[in-house]
Amino acid sequence: MDLNSIIRALAFVLAVVLIAELSWGTYKAVTVAKTEYGKAETVETLDSDIALAGTIDSLEANWNRRLKYRFIVDQDPLYIGRVIAGFSYGKAGFQEFDEGSAPRLSATVAVFNEKPMAIIKFMGKSHVLTEGDHFGDDNEYVVVDIQVKEVEIRKNGKSITLLNTPIGGAFAEKYQQGSYQSTEW
Repeated sequence: MDLNSIIRALAFVLAVVLIAELSWGTYKAVTVAKTEYGKAETVETLDSDIALAGTIDSLEANWNRRLKYRFIVDQDPLYIGRVIAGFSYGKAGFQEFDEGSAPRLSATVAVFNEKPMAIIKFMGKSHVLTEGDHFGDDNEYVVVDIQVKEVEIRKNGKSITLLNTPIGGAFAEKYQQGSYQSTEW
């Protein structure tokens, strides 16, 4: 025997083993794929999966409980008149504590491309006003001009400027004396 014939014989055996191994691997892969394909076609139902059925039942019960929940109150909890004793809305504004007989500028509101507004407190009421609006017992006051922190009003042809100054500290004493205005009547 020569060396070439031994190499050819070993190569032949190796080729046969390799072909047999590939055939066996292919057979196993096709068999497993057919088994898995058959399992994939079966639909999972609540009868076959008890844990899934329990989870879905629990979610449905919780959802139905939420749908049936009702929040009922006898009175509107946001109606401030029931919370604060003696509170009521007046025709020209809501009633507040007595601040004196002179008008006081509480706030100004300026919104882009809108008419500016002012909140003026007078005779225990707050009035939300725009330029040209009248207020007072006999509508004796008229709003002439509204700026960021001041409002010009007029009574009987006399003009007065109300300034938006905080109440408290040094301003409280001036406010109580009526000298919070820039012009006297």
